[in-house]
Amino acid sequence: MIHRFHADCQARLQLELNRLQHSIVQLLQQENHAAEAALALRLQQHPVSSWPDLLTANKPWCIRQQLERLEAVIAALSQIELKLYGVCSDCEAQIEQERLELDAASQRCTQCEERHKKRDEISLLKRS
Repeated sequence: MIHRFHADCQARLQLELNRLQHSIVQLLQQENHAAEAALALRLQQHPVSSWPDLLTANKPWCIRQQLERLEAVIAALSQIELKLYGVCSDCEAQIEQERLELDAASQRCTQCEERHKKRDEISLLKRS
């Protein structure tokens, strides 16, 4: 049962990865700057696993959300390959199946995700 669930998640993640690749290249090509168009060409010449590093180094603001999601999807696919999929990155407990059904790239169990969000909120308040 778990193996089939992980296979289903892997298929969903791979489909999302393909969509993200296409979306990122399209967004970069739509920009009116030569640097973004050149970056789109460079990305297509590299494996998707290296895209986060290339994108982070070039910091194109137009794809910030896609970059965050790309990193999460690549991480989840790597975890499937390593047989670590579904393990919380904070407490190492199993991530709830319902959570993974909603977001196959989830990296934390519900409890740890709530703690993480609270820390982020507190950090933002301190900066203000």
